[in-house]
Amino acid sequence: MRAALALLLVVAFGAPAFGGHGDTEVPPSTRRFAGKVLALGAPDAKGDLYTFQVSVQEEAVLPLIALRKADAIAKSEFVVAEVKSWRVTFVSGELLGAAYHVADNTPNTVTVVDLYRHGPLNGLKAGDLFFVEEVYFQRRD
Repeated sequence: MRAALALLLVVAFGAPAFGGHGDTEVPPSTRRFAGKVLALGAPDAKGDLYTFQVSVQEEAVLPLIALRKADAIAKSEFVVAEVKSWRVTFVSGELLGAAYHVADNTPNTVTVVDLYRHGPLNGLKAGDLFFVEEVYFQRRD
């Protein structure tokens, strides 16, 4: 109940409403979408897969779903380059837990590059689930 009231005050007044934490700033919610792999793209010259077709599901940020459920459900595909440079993480199938950097996207296709060193998407299957999040890659070499 207290968290719901705090969220309501933040939305209504645009400022953090958490008592006892001084000047704590709450960052905006991370944008993320859930999706399902519909089909695999064509392999590259080496036979490695880096592209797949998707079905986008509702935006997966729980507080925002509660506030704007109708808009979230209406989301069934991406805008061109909407998730470019974001991180995609697989949450089912052989690539469970593997993360990739989105090189580009169309409304129904995602192309990745392997900046996280998980290898190509060769174990990916139609029906596998993923999250794509507005988290940008930062190399720490």
